[in-house]
Amino acid sequence: MAVFESILYLDDMRVPTLHGVHLVRTYAEFAQYLDERGMPDLISFDHDLAEEHYPVGPNEAGRTIPYADYVEKTGFDCARFITDNNLDLRHWAVHSCNVQGRLNIERELRQYCRRGEVRDLRIPFQMREADDVTAPPVRSFSATSLLQFEDDVPLESWEIGLSDSFAKRQ
Repeated sequence: MAVFESILYLDDMRVPTLHGVHLVRTYAEFAQYLDERGMPDLISFDHDLAEEHYPVGPNEAGRTIPYADYVEKTGFDCARFITDNNLDLRHWAVHSCNVQGRLNIERELRQYCRRGEVRDLRIPFQMREADDVTAPPVRSFSATSLLQFEDDVPLESWEIGLSDSFAKRQ
């Protein structure tokens, strides 16, 4: 099990509840973080970073995503920022619910850094209200998280719990 001393979480609505996980919400914040702090040990990607990115119609594989029509950049653009600039990506995961967006990010990063993919990673989070990203997070959790916490949890406690969870599945 890898030990992640630094984790970057890219998402416009979710707020990670692990103490020490850094949150960025936009492409600009993502690029600024990497420029100022360097590459973290792990990046967890969301695809949809603005309302215009959320799928209209069925959220399924094979759907065409109109990237050229978007004003705001997506998580896929963030993945391309890494590959286009040949940055030293160590570990990565995709937590996006957008099926085709997730596939696009995974395809890009698997071609670039297959060995760094962390599958089944679930970072516990809370949701913010969609219409007010400055409001405090709403107390709700992912139904798919391997671990769920009511408050901030130290990163090392999460890693121990995650290791225990992997051991039970084997």
